Amino acid sequence: MKIRLTLIISFFFLIGVVFPEAVSANPVKKLFEEGMAYYAQEKYDASIKKFEKLLEIYPEFAPAYHYLGLAHKNKGTVEDEVLYLFNMAIKIDPNYAESHEQLSKAYYELAEFDKAIEHGEKAVKLKPDFLTARLALAWIYLLGKQEQDPAITHFSYVVKRYDIPYAVFGLGLAYFMNDERAQVMDIITQLKGKSEDKLAANLENMLRQGYFDPDNNNFITPLVAPKKRDPSVSVKDIQNMSGAELRVRLRGTPQEEAPRRRSSDTAQNQFNPPQQQPLTGEQRLRQLQNNSSNYPY
Repeated sequence: MKIRLTLIISFFFLIGVVFPEAVSANPVKKLFEEGMAYYAQEKYDASIKKFEKLLEIYPEFAPAYHYLGLAHKNKGTVEDEVLYLFNMAIKIDPNYAESHEQLSKAYYELAEFDKAIEHGEKAVKLKPDFLTARLALAWIYLLGKQEQDPAITHFSYVVKRYDIPYAVFGLGLAYFMNDERAQVMDIITQLKGKSEDKLAANLENMLRQGYFDPDNNNFITPLVAPKKRDPSVSVKDIQNMSGAELRVRLRGTPQEEAPRRRSSDTAQNQFNPPQQQPLTGEQRLRQLQNNSSNYPY
């Protein structure tokens, strides 16, 4: 994401060097820079206003939709609204890897695992070294779909290139769920060598107990930390509009019907499985998200 942002800013800088008159006459450049400045300062309301104004002038600018989506995500806007913005970004630019990554995480949080994987795979296909997207994809395969082999593939890719203990642990967990005990022991040794004794101990406990219990594994954190909903924000659904009609509308009140749920809001009410009953992929995800509120990376 930083590389893409650098290229965008460099493009605007080049315009300013070659065509200095265009800078003062370029409201898109000015609004984007102001929006990014507010975003960097975590002044999300001000950032939203700038990106919204930019899109009124130039509705085909995918980065504005992307960072507008990030601002709303950080502000705590409901998932449907955030999904709309990231979807607009990839509608304009289908190769916008960062928006595919955000959609992957958002759909994961909604337990829509197939969509999460679709966008995650697209993100890493566009950018093979996209670390956060690949890590997210690994956890989605492992905890959402319970598909160990692709999870092992993505965790291994990360571990070979980056020193991230949580990725090493994820690889160990995938090996455990795939009943590859020798590989789990090797991962435990690696974690101890990194002084990650707690992560190593958790894998050792799994080997002794012979099963993985998400209820008693609060050290596993969700991919997306749910934030409190901001009921004052709503986005009009204009997904089918195109060209000059594409506009963002962030005014008014939300619909009366309930939006898609956030995991932390409804995890307890959605299911309460009996003791010792195996959890489904969605139940496993909900339990993990209910037990913690931090990112795994």
